[in-house]
Amino acid sequence: TSATAVQGPVIPSYETTPPAWAVHSGLFELGPFRPNQALNFASTNNVLISADFLRKHQPQFDPLFNTTGGEDEEFFLRLQRAGGVIHAAHDARVTDIVPKARLTLEWAMRRKFRMGNTLGRIALLHKEGRALRFLKGIGAFGKGVGMVCTLGLGSKTKMVQGLLELVRGLGVMAAFTGLAFQEYSPSAVIKDRSKLAP
Repeated sequence: TSATAVQGPVIPSYETTPPAWAVHSGLFELGPFRPNQALNFASTNNVLISADFLRKHQPQFDPLFNTTGGEDEEFFLRLQRAGGVIHAAHDARVTDIVPKARLTLEWAMRRKFRMGNTLGRIALLHKEGRALRFLKGIGAFGKGVGMVCTLGLGSKTKMVQGLLELVRGLGVMAAFTGLAFQEYSPSAVIKDRSKLAP
């Protein structure tokens, strides 16, 4: 494809029957993609990168994201700024097992907040698109509030989607106050692993 990196779809395999809101949240999957679709992102859970590009540019993950997550998003942004191109490998699928412990609203809200927080921190770090990112955070918060206040117009799934959009917007705005949400701090990791134990 002449791309620098190719991203394949991620298909969730749930340990237990998931609630409808979890399926529609998009938290547990990537894709589907069109054949050779141009992308402006990639994620390390199903990606192939040109070794020549890595040897030439020697990019590394930024340690600022070690305990917050989001290091792959920032990494692939720098890859593109160095001239890299990302395409989809639409049929290179992987299956990601989703444990029961992650099919909770608490976990989903934490992940959405962190995802928004990551976007805000990246905008601040690279000093580009900061105003637009902040406005998008406000927009996500406002949209979420509207969906929650109308109770998703009778749809529990849409109401939860609104709540997740609300906290994503809060995560973006929190980044502009200097908050770096530590989703993978030692204590958070221990807590998560204790829930995954058989």
